[in-house]
Amino acid sequence: MKVVFISYLFDPYPGVGAKRTTYWANNMLKHGIEAHVITATEQTVVSPNITYLPASQSGGLLRKLIKDQGLNWKITLKEYFANLSNFDYDIVVFSGGPFMHFGVGAFLKKKFNCKVILDYRDPFGYNPRHGDKWLKKTVKGYFEKRFNQMADAVTTVNDICKNQMKHADKVTVIPNGFDDAILNQNEQKSTSVVQGQILNGGKLYADFKMDHLLSIVSANDNLSFRQVGKEYEELDAMNNPRISSQGFIPYSELLNNINTSQICTVLTGGKPFETPTKTYDYIALNKKVLVITEGEKQTGGIQSILNNYPNAEWAINKPESIKEAITKLQAREIEIVDTHPFSRAAGLEKLVALFNTI
Repeated sequence: MKVVFISYLFDPYPGVGAKRTTYWANNMLKHGIEAHVITATEQTVVSPNITYLPASQSGGLLRKLIKDQGLNWKITLKEYFANLSNFDYDIVVFSGGPFMHFGVGAFLKKKFNCKVILDYRDPFGYNPRHGDKWLKKTVKGYFEKRFNQMADAVTTVNDICKNQMKHADKVTVIPNGFDDAILNQNEQKSTSVVQGQILNGGKLYADFKMDHLLSIVSANDNLSFRQVGKEYEELDAMNNPRISSQGFIPYSELLNNINTSQICTVLTGGKPFETPTKTYDYIALNKKVLVITEGEKQTGGIQSILNNYPNAEWAINKPESIKEAITKLQAREIEIVDTHPFSRAAGLEKLVALFNTI
């Protein structure tokens, strides 16, 4: 079996959007499947298994309504495949966002008689974080319906996203998970936990207000807060040596930072679809997890991850609730769990099983 992954984002892009497809492509041979990648991410090392196709500079009039880089890339992909005569792949996996290049799938099915899988890492037709007006939601929903109707199978990261999608009966849930390959390389590194250190990995969204957590840390000399994964000048501007912000770092270094922290946070605006990838990294290292939400506790995609994880506490984004959760976590003994179900390896097993059913 041969598979080609078509993903706008891919390694060496440092953000989380590249991690899922990169892991799948790099580990497909373990399942006896040859993989090729087509990406709009410029490559620093030339590989015969990766084709770099930069996006076109024109996405047409639709770009005024839908801000999706896949519109530009779709033009490049269509030209590339229109001129391609040798295509020996059994399955094509499109991954997004961006998403609008998914439309090329219909062209590939017709020309090459291949199977097409669409992988939604994030919601497309309906994403409450985007605050889309009626017209934009309607247009995006129209395209999602067309895409999914054409596809042989669809994947997404959790049941909440699945239930909101068009043609949900075609959707298989494949959670993100942690990168077990890199984690295993770092297992032998001994680390000492810094008591009172709270770490947040990943992006901070505008629908979560940091004020209460930062005030609690500022008022307690035994606590510190470190933001890793994207730098925020407003945190450094506080001029508090116990509060810091750091940009993107290598994944192996991130794992070491997680390991040295006493508590790791998931900071959420309370949107049900959210399943931050760093949650899996925390679990991989059996860390204490503090979920602070603007919504209701024990809800949504985050709860679906943490439902069987004993080292987590939830708090409403209010001072007393946060203080209480921190106190409980600091006093708690860590329970070691089997982390394989939370790994990208487990997700890849589900993807390979899906290959064999379409």
